[in-house]
Amino acid sequence: MWVESPWSLLVLLFFAFVLPRLRTYPRWSAVRRGVAWLCLALALAGPAFALGAAHEAIVILLDLSASASHALGPALGRLRAALATLPASVPATIVVFGATPVIAQPATSGERVLSWLERAGEASDTILRHAERDQTDIEAALDLAGWVLPATGGGRVLLVTDGWETRGDARRAVSRLAQRGIAVDTLEVSRLDGGGADASIDAIEAPAQVRADARFEIHATLRSTVVGRGTVTLLRDGRELARREVRLAPGDAPLRFASTVTTPGEHRYGVRVALDGDAEPRNDLAETPVSAVGRPRVLWIGPWPGPLPSGAPEIVHLRPADAAAAAPRLEDFDALVLSSVEAGDLPPRLMDRLSEYVGRAGGGLLMLGDGRSFGPGGYRRTPVEEVLPVELDAGARAQRPRLALVLVLDKSGSMAEPMEGGQKIAAARAAAGATAALLTAGDRLGIVTFDSAPTAVLELEDAAPGRLQATLARLTPGGGTRILPALAEARRMAGGLEGWRRHIVLLTDGRGEGGDLPQAARDLHARGITLSVIAVGGDADTVLLRALAEAGGGRFEMGRSAERLTALLRREVAMARGPLVREERTAVVAERHAVLDALPGASVPPLLGWVAVTPKKVAVVPLRTTGGDALLALGRFGLGRSAALATDPLGRWGTEWQSWPGWPRLLANLLGWLARAPAAARVSIREVAERRGPMLEVSVEDAAGAPLNGRTLLARLGAEDGGEDVIALEQRAAGVYAGALGARGRRATSVVVEERAAGAARLIGRGWLGLGYAEEHRLRGPHRPLLDELRALSGGRRVGEPGNGETLRPAAHRPVRLWGPLAALGLGLFLLDLVLTRRSPAGRTV
Repeated sequence: MWVESPWSLLVLLFFAFVLPRLRTYPRWSAVRRGVAWLCLALALAGPAFALGAAHEAIVILLDLSASASHALGPALGRLRAALATLPASVPATIVVFGATPVIAQPATSGERVLSWLERAGEASDTILRHAERDQTDIEAALDLAGWVLPATGGGRVLLVTDGWETRGDARRAVSRLAQRGIAVDTLEVSRLDGGGADASIDAIEAPAQVRADARFEIHATLRSTVVGRGTVTLLRDGRELARREVRLAPGDAPLRFASTVTTPGEHRYGVRVALDGDAEPRNDLAETPVSAVGRPRVLWIGPWPGPLPSGAPEIVHLRPADAAAAAPRLEDFDALVLSSVEAGDLPPRLMDRLSEYVGRAGGGLLMLGDGRSFGPGGYRRTPVEEVLPVELDAGARAQRPRLALVLVLDKSGSMAEPMEGGQKIAAARAAAGATAALLTAGDRLGIVTFDSAPTAVLELEDAAPGRLQATLARLTPGGGTRILPALAEARRMAGGLEGWRRHIVLLTDGRGEGGDLPQAARDLHARGITLSVIAVGGDADTVLLRALAEAGGGRFEMGRSAERLTALLRREVAMARGPLVREERTAVVAERHAVLDALPGASVPPLLGWVAVTPKKVAVVPLRTTGGDALLALGRFGLGRSAALATDPLGRWGTEWQSWPGWPRLLANLLGWLARAPAAARVSIREVAERRGPMLEVSVEDAAGAPLNGRTLLARLGAEDGGEDVIALEQRAAGVYAGALGARGRRATSVVVEERAAGAARLIGRGWLGLGYAEEHRLRGPHRPLLDELRALSGGRRVGEPGNGETLRPAAHRPVRLWGPLAALGLGLFLLDLVLTRRSPAGRTV
C-alpha cells in the first residue's frame, strides 16, 4: 500500500476544525458527513496497492557444457547487467550444468552472486568434470531448479544457455514448472558472437558408394567466426590427399574436392581446417564413409562390342541361344544389353524377368541395334518396351494410314502335330490372340481360317480381345491345305479399304494344294496389299512359302517354337504399322549430358540409319538426328535405369562411328550410367532443430543433381547399445525427407538410408549423423526455436538482449488506485445525508 500524493494528507489537519461543527448535527448525520469528509481527503492523497505478491526467489541455470562455455564471457556480462536490476531482497541461487546439474552458489544476495560470476570462468573446471561438459541436459537442470524453489509456488528461473540439448527434453521440465506458476526466462549464448577465433568443418558430403577408379566429389562446409587465413586438408583413411590455403570470413563457405579410389572396400574421407589460435580444435575435422566397389558387370547379348577403355565395366558376352541360362542369375549383373536381338530369339523367362530386374533390383537395361531391335524386332507391348524410355510405335509422332490386318490361319489336320512349346494349332491361336493388344484405335483386324476351304471367322473390325479369344478357341484342326482360296477371301476382306495400310499374314505348316500361289501374291501386291508368311514348325515347304512372301512384298520367317511364333507375329504387326527403319545419312545433334563427358572430338560422327522410336515423357534425349528423331534416350524405371540407342554402331549404319575414338568412351560412359548403384549419388544427412523436437533430415540427389522424389525411405541409426534405431522418413520438399529424432549425445552415429519398394529394400546411401566429433563442439548459434518454445510454455521473457529492455526485476504488479472509489464514496455519503435529513421531521436543513 502506498499514496501517490503524500502531502495531500495535510488536509486531515483541518479535521480538528470540522469536528465541532459536526457535533451540531444529529448523531447519524454527523457520522455520515465525517466519513464522507475523510474519504474525500484520502482521495486527494491517491492511495494505491499492488495486486499480487513479489517473487520470493530466482534460480540462475548456467550452461557450462562445451557448446556454451566458449561463448560464456559476453553472456556473463549481460547476466551481470541483468542482476544489477534485481531487488536486494530477492535471493538468487546459481546452478551450473552440463551432463549433470550442480548447485554452485546457494541462495544468497545479488552482490555475492555478482562476485561469484566474476570468477565463474576459473571455477567452471573445478565444478564440472571435463567429460560432463561434452553433453547438455537442460531438463535435469530445470528439475533441480524446481527442487530449489519453494514448493508453494512463486519464483523464477533464468536459463543461460545456447539451447542445444543432447540429453533429456527441456519441454517436459518446463511444463512441470509452469504448473507450479514458475516462469522460465532465457538469456541466449552464441558461439558465433563471442566464442573467440574458431573455424570448423560443419558439414561433409560424399557419395555413399562409388566405383573403383571412378572420379567423384567431396563437398564440405567451412564455418568461421573471424577474418583470416587458414589451411584446408583432404584426408582418406587418415592420409593427406590434398591441401589448400583458404581465406576465412565470418559465416559459411563451400569447399569442393575431387578424388578417386583404386582399392575396393570401406574408406573414410575427412576434411580438416587449421587456424592459428583456434579456440576449439575439436571441431576442425569432419569425416564421412565412402564405399568403393569393383567394376560393374554387364551381361551383353548380341554381337560383341569390341574393346572398351580402361576402367570400363566388365562385359560378359552371350549369344541369344545361350541366354536362357542367365535368366536366374540376372541379379549377378549390374546391367543388361540387348544388341540387335529379335524378341523371338530372347528366352521368354529372361523377357519376363526384365521388369523385376530393373524396377525392383535396380539393374540397368540398354537396347541398341538395327531392324532386329525395338519395334521391328517384335518388342512392342512387351516387358522390354515397358522398361525402355521410348515407345516402339513409329506412328506415335506423326500421322500414318490406319492399318487393316488380316490373319490367314492354317487349321488343316497337320496343325494338330506337336512343335517346340506345344501343339501347332495352339501356338497359332496364342500368337493370333497377342496381335489384338498391338493394334491401336482405328486399326482393324480380320481372321480367315482354312483347311480344304476358307472361312471368314472375323470380318475386319476393331479388335476386341475378349471376342477374339472366344473366336480362336473354337478352331480345331482337320482337312486339307488349300491356301489359294484363303488368300482370295483375305483379298475380299481388305479390298474395299482404299487408302489404308493393308497387310496379310499367312501362318501355315504345309504345302499349298493347286493353283499359282506366287501369282496370287503378286496380284495382292499390285492392289496395294502386302503379304508376309510365317512357317509354323520346321517341316513346311520353305521354298514355296519364301517365294510367296517375296512375291507379296512381305517377309518370310520360320516359327520353330511357340514363343518364336508369337514374337514373329508381333514383329509383323509392328512392321505393318509404319516405316520403323530409316536408312539415310544423318548428322547427330548432341545435348549436354554426363554420358557424353570426356568424348574426344568436337562433334559426334554421322550415322547411316536408325530405328524410329518415340521418347516417353520422362525421357532425356542427349542425341538426335537433324530431323529431331531420338537416337539416344535415357530414363528411369522403378529403382533402375534404362537407355535406348536407336541405331547399330556395330553394323553398316555405324561405319563412321567404328573408326571414331569416342565410341568406346561413349559406350563405357553409358554402361557406367546404367550400372546398378545406390539410387542416390549424393546423400546429405543432418539434424535440424524444430519446435516439435530434433528431426533427422535426409536430402537425396541422383548423379545428374536431380532430386529423388516420391520414394519410401527409412533410416537405420546405429544405437549406443550396438543395435539400431529405425526412423520412417516422410518427404517434405523436393528430394528432402525427414523423421523425428530423439536427443543424442554420441560423437557420431552411422546412418543407412534405404528405399522400400514392393516389399524389397534397396540401399540409397550411407553416412553419419554427426561429423566425427561430439555435437557439443559444433560451431553454431543458439537453438532459438527451443528457447522460444520454453518461454511460451511458462510465460517467460528473453533477458539481456540489447535494446529489448528486459531485466531480472520481478514482474511489475498491476497497481490498484483507490482515489476514485474513495471520492465516489465521500460524495455518495454527502448526498445520502442530504436526502435523509430533509425527509426527517426532526432533521435540520443544511
